[in-house]
Amino acid sequence: RKKKQQRPRIPILSYQNNHVIVSKPTSMTMHHTSNTRWGRSKSPVLQTTITKQLSRKPYLVHRLDHRTSGAVIMGFDSKSASELHGRLRKKDAIKLYVALVRGDLRGRFQ
Repeated sequence: RKKKQQRPRIPILSYQNNHVIVSKPTSMTMHHTSNTRWGRSKSPVLQTTITKQLSRKPYLVHRLDHRTSGAVIMGFDSKSASELHGRLRKKDAIKLYVALVRGDLRGRFQ
């Protein structure tokens, strides 16, 4: 009998009526991609995990790469997601990116 893979619980950073902000772990895809010649990905899918965890369908506002962790905003309906996406696209939106590196790289980029 095949053992069912247990989905990780995703930390909820903020929960509002129309949206949620979650902490996406590394090695988790954002949404199901179409089947490729190699088949479907076996890694957990954030959108599916949040749907099951919160019993609400989330709509992605933005994406992070598979290997990237960080805060992700999801709307609970398409209108909210679209509105939030528009806010992120404005020039006055503040986005912060932090990279973890090993060694001193300052000399390489001067």
